[in-house]
Amino acid sequence: MIELPSYHNGFAPRDGAPKHPSLWQGLVGCWPMLGPTGATLPNVSGYGAALDGVITGAPAWGTSERGWHWDISWPTNYALVPDAVDWGMAGDFTASIWFRPGTLGNTDYHILSKRKVAADNEGINLYIEHSTGDADENKLIWLTDLGASNKNVKSAGSVDDGAWHCAVIQRSGTTLAMWLDGVAQTSDTNAGNDADISNTDSLRLGINQSAANYWLGQLGPAAWWSRALAPQEARLLYDDPHAVVRMEGQ
Repeated sequence: MIELPSYHNGFAPRDGAPKHPSLWQGLVGCWPMLGPTGATLPNVSGYGAALDGVITGAPAWGTSERGWHWDISWPTNYALVPDAVDWGMAGDFTASIWFRPGTLGNTDYHILSKRKVAADNEGINLYIEHSTGDADENKLIWLTDLGASNKNVKSAGSVDDGAWHCAVIQRSGTTLAMWLDGVAQTSDTNAGNDADISNTDSLRLGINQSAANYWLGQLGPAAWWSRALAPQEARLLYDDPHAVVRMEGQ
């Protein structure tokens, strides 16, 4: 069972709210996977139902020490979160998600996407590159489309290992950074990385902006902030799967 903090947009604490209240500062959305909820993926941030995801397909539900998760063994199971708020993509932002890869084929498998379908495709994708022979085969890739150019931040090693992983991706000024399981990966600092990549497309979980490259495996809690988290906060998200929203008894 989830304790839902009565914060409004992350800034109005109450007694007995989460163990790490700083993680509610700048929180845009939080999808902790509350278990079988029909066609809705509930958001528990201060924006409430405005950021509830709409589930397509019928992903199976499972449980682990992280709580509930999706178990996707067949394509076309995903969720779309409406573009109903300011995601902070004109400036600093952070996103996190737990994932566990399944049996992957010869393509790339998308975990999270907030990217335009048309024009210059400004926005972001998070995926595992699984094309045979690719230089980045089996790595986790965070692609940022800045309009005029693309930037890739990559995991140091393979994530195609059947294990649970926590990915945190972040833009802070002109730096693009990634943490995998609490450990900083490669980063990219360059002029132009702070370009406005705001878009009106949905946040997609388990699919890319072109309605292709579906995820296969398991997906767990996800969250989005309109600020750059501190490194110790990024580490918290791995150390404590319930850092943002406390599970009863945790």
